[in-house]
Amino acid sequence: LVNESIDTITDVTIAEGATKIPKKNLFDHFKNIAKIDLPGSLEIIDSEAFAFTSIASIYIPSIIASIGEGVFMLCTNLKAVV
Repeated sequence: LVNESIDTITDVTIAEGATKIPKKNLFDHFKNIAKIDLPGSLEIIDSEAFAFTSIASIYIPSIIASIGEGVFMLCTNLKAVV
């Protein structure tokens, strides 16, 4: 039942005030995510944070100080990182 609910999620919004997206596995089971909205407060995106998702495009705020390795690993639908 939980997997069926996860499979229907295509858009994710990270709340304003968040400063870090943790290392891998945060979106590990969310294979159908196509869009992720990041807050202007975000400073760190750890390694493999979005790996293996179906994300097509993403806007990364200019305040970002650190982006880890493999953040978009095997994101085969990714067309744009702005």
